[in-house]
Amino acid sequence: MKLTPRAALWIARPAVALLVLALWIAYVTLWSIPAYVLPHPLDVLERLAGQLWSGDILPHIWATIREAGLGFLLGSTMAVLIGTAISRSRFVEDVLRPYIITTQTTPLVALAPLFLVWFGFGILPKVLIAAIICFFPLLVNVMVGLRSVNPTERRLFQSLKASAWQMFIRLEVPSALPYVFAGLRITVVLSVIGSVVGEFVGAHAGLGYLAVTSGGNLDTELLFVAVLLLMTLGLTFYLLVLETERRVLFWR
Repeated sequence: MKLTPRAALWIARPAVALLVLALWIAYVTLWSIPAYVLPHPLDVLERLAGQLWSGDILPHIWATIREAGLGFLLGSTMAVLIGTAISRSRFVEDVLRPYIITTQTTPLVALAPLFLVWFGFGILPKVLIAAIICFFPLLVNVMVGLRSVNPTERRLFQSLKASAWQMFIRLEVPSALPYVFAGLRITVVLSVIGSVVGEFVGAHAGLGYLAVTSGGNLDTELLFVAVLLLMTLGLTFYLLVLETERRVLFWR
């Protein structure tokens, strides 16, 4: 019986995870790797279950979700607004381009301590770092998307005497949406990275904070728990954007 591509995908995905898990177990078992270097995956899962059952890790999960979510919303909103403005004028793009590129070439790890000095140890610096890291990829996609209109379709709208607003809403925005969602799929994962960078530098809660403190205490099991939850969080955010894209771009 020949497998369909969808069935093969459902088999291949868990098979890869099982293969990695088997190699991990074989490595730590055969070579007697100490737990503080690389813990056994079953010990990590047991620690994760214990943390979730006790509720000790829930404040850290919620802190990272809040920081990454707000940073994603802020960065995406600014990227859409500024990208739309830039797409309307080459002059504005030429003026702002060096400043936008400069913000992206500056290492966020270097900016994070300054943000802590300026805005304190609360949620704001983490949100701003996540927003900055989300901004540029989506900005580029918005600009490219709004300028990707088919010239034939544009001439058709012009022949029908469509106003600039009608052309923007009915032609340019639908043409740009696939590019925008492609950018959102990237930025929603980067938002988690941005929030963790902020937590690395200074925080009282969050999965990044938990990873730093557990690593410093050589609690490698808890470190792997934090990393596993960060991976799950990024994947969940990505799937939410993917499902939103599927519902919004139903014609595709």
